[in-house]
Amino acid sequence: MEALIEDTELEFELQEIYLTGKQWLADLAFLDNEHAFLTKLLAGEKNAARHIEEGLHSAMLEQHDLHKDILHFINKIEQLIVVPGAVIGLSLIDDFISLQIRVGGALLTMKDLKLALTGIRRAA
Repeated sequence: MEALIEDTELEFELQEIYLTGKQWLADLAFLDNEHAFLTKLLAGEKNAARHIEEGLHSAMLEQHDLHKDILHFINKIEQLIVVPGAVIGLSLIDDFISLQIRVGGALLTMKDLKLALTGIRRAA
C-alpha cells in the first residue's frame, strides 16, 4: 500500500481560491441589489439619462455572464480539492486573474454609474 503524499500548502491555497470565488459571488449579489436600487431611482427621474439606463442594462448582462463563469471556476476548484491527484493546469491561474479583473471591473462600472446618476440628480 502506497502512502499518499499530501501537500497541505497546496490544499490550503486551493481552499483560499475557493473562498475568493465565494466572495466574488457575494460581490455580484451586492451588485444585483445596487442594480435594483438604481433602476428604481431612474424610474423616478423625469429626465432619466438614457446612457445610464443602457449602462445598467449592459452591466447586468456582464454580471450574469460573470456569475456563470465564477460558478464554473468554483466547480473546477472543488474538483481539485476533492479529487486526489487531480492535475492543476496553468489555465487555472489565467482564469483566476481574468475573473478577478472582471469582478473588479464590474464593481467599478457600478460605482461609475452611481456617480453619473448622482451628478444628474444634482444638476436637476
